[in-house]
Amino acid sequence: MITRQPLVLVRLAAHHAEAGLQAGRRALATVRADLADDLSAPVMAELIEALEGEQARLIAVRRAVGL
Repeated sequence: MITRQPLVLVRLAAHHAEAGLQAGRRALATVRADLADDLSAPVMAELIEALEGEQARLIAVRRAVGL
């Protein structure tokens, strides 16, 4: 039933994007300290690049749903 309610879907998408952005910010803020001893420099760089790319994607989603 809710799949036929665009406003509900937009709100869910907005909440999902915002939660992902918050998680991504936390991950970016702590990943170097948390995993420095466990990851090589190239893997760390790849991880950070992936996290930054996901942040950019979620920002676009947030804009698209009008937050």
